Amino acid sequence: MEGDNEGPIARRERPKVDYRADSSTTVSKGCALFSVRPREQEEGRWLKLRVECLAGIATAGVPLEMLQFMPRRMRFIVDRRFVKAAQAAIQDCGLAWRLVPYCSKVCIVSDTVRTTAGIFYKMLTRLAARGIPVLHFSDSNVNLSFIVSDANSTEVERLLHYLLSSVSRPSMSSPITFDAALCKVRVNGEERRLGSRQAKLLEFLVNNLGRVVEAEEAARHLFGADGREEIAALRVHVHNLRKKIEADPDNPRYLVTVPAQGYVLVG
Repeated sequence: MEGDNEGPIARRERPKVDYRADSSTTVSKGCALFSVRPREQEEGRWLKLRVECLAGIATAGVPLEMLQFMPRRMRFIVDRRFVKAAQAAIQDCGLAWRLVPYCSKVCIVSDTVRTTAGIFYKMLTRLAARGIPVLHFSDSNVNLSFIVSDANSTEVERLLHYLLSSVSRPSMSSPITFDAALCKVRVNGEERRLGSRQAKLLEFLVNNLGRVVEAEEAARHLFGADGREEIAALRVHVHNLRKKIEADPDNPRYLVTVPAQGYVLVG
């Protein structure tokens, strides 16, 4: 038609969403987890080496899942059939790696993931309380994925189903208030003084509330370095901080350890 050159019109209509608690879980065994980092003498070339490593893995035809970047490390999982090919590509780039060969990916999909605040860290906390190491994890709008050992996969699947069916919208109120300037914390109305390092650590965690902070990252913030001595000192400060803010420091509710990852402050 003359003068009509608009083409087809795409109308953006908001879809109807059914917020049901229905969920599905898949367990994929036969995975291997890689944690890759630069050797000490190559830390200045880490970004370039990381790209070269990923290019080499792609050239070798190795499919990756759950790729995660950190300042001086990257993690991903592969099917165990591709472990040797991935190792060869990593070695060609002169990088160091750690391998956990017998893993399972437990993935849960539910609208509850999208509509419930704090569900991800609630699940991490419960798994840690059960003594189940979470080796790696990721989340999206309606999906939570956890990498665990093959031996724990069945229990993790069962526990996640149970938690998802029983979870409710958590209150964001907390019995803890913190004054960084005065190095004081108030727990259930009781004021407690913090050491300067404890206050600095707590302030850092508060500023990263709900995010898993790697031990190395926290050590660098606290001491300016992340060597073995600094990591050991960090653990001491975390332990002492828990004595100030937790009802039961050995079973923390707020300052939670995420195995093989670091620490998270849960609101």
